[in-house]
Amino acid sequence: MKFAINCGSFAGLACCSLLTISSALSRPHILFILADDYGWNDIGYHANHSAEGYYNAANPSGEETSNVAAGIMRTPHLDRLAAQGIKLESYYVQPLCSPTRSTIMTGRYASHTGIGPDVLVENVPYGVPGREVFMAQYLKKAGYATHAIGKWHLGKCDDRYMATYRGFDSYQGYLDGAQSYWRHAGDYRNSTTLSDSAGETPVCATPAEVNGIYSTTLETAEVDRIVRAHPKDTPLFIYTALHSVHGPNEDPYPLVDVNATFPEIVDYQRRTGCARWPWIDSLGSQPNHNALWGSAKRLCMVSVIPSAFREID
Repeated sequence: MKFAINCGSFAGLACCSLLTISSALSRPHILFILADDYGWNDIGYHANHSAEGYYNAANPSGEETSNVAAGIMRTPHLDRLAAQGIKLESYYVQPLCSPTRSTIMTGRYASHTGIGPDVLVENVPYGVPGREVFMAQYLKKAGYATHAIGKWHLGKCDDRYMATYRGFDSYQGYLDGAQSYWRHAGDYRNSTTLSDSAGETPVCATPAEVNGIYSTTLETAEVDRIVRAHPKDTPLFIYTALHSVHGPNEDPYPLVDVNATFPEIVDYQRRTGCARWPWIDSLGSQPNHNALWGSAKRLCMVSVIPSAFREID
């Protein structure tokens, strides 16, 4: 797991202090980005090509970690945030979706929440126990508006396992471990009441538009919609658990022509995977939107990349 934290004037803010922000402090807006199955080497500053100005403390000699034929990711926004913020480069993660998410939300090892060692599977009647307190619940007590977007995968057999029962004011996304990027099959919803929300569509799309819209496009559009509608003087927390770059490895054409965009990459499946990176990097440009956030100095961004493995000698 890699944290890249950019807090503007809050650069010294410790990770754990997000849950204990004093009312005496100016409370920053928080945009929490969770990228699913993102490779450790698939971010620009880890690629460590000195000609491009990257430096990675885990590879100070600048040895090549990839090559053009295998695909070198261009992530300028995330690189900039990492350079300006705090990078936790020796941070270890649960290797699967649900255990990682439960640990992030509760701050407790999966062995304590009962979520793991495997993922929650469809139609199995359990989730993160109700006794566990989620990050959003703490932030609500601190006066934050809270929103969840994207993949949930923390339980769905009962309303009480869902996002709006765990401290979030709203939720838009899908509930299981994976789905098509293009066909959302009724599990892409904008509320978390099971009896009422089945088949509902995101507030940023009409029923006829949902299928055929790339899921990461829906997710990033919802971030933008929430930010634009939010009063700047109220602290805002957005948990964005992106579909990318988790499978299925579906071609994003016509949004991206993978053959024309990545002709140097030999493997077609790798070209298709590489096409999913720009949506993640685009969220890294949010601090530039001062008109939306009020000031970049009031925005704390936390970028988390789980299931990011690298070889250790």
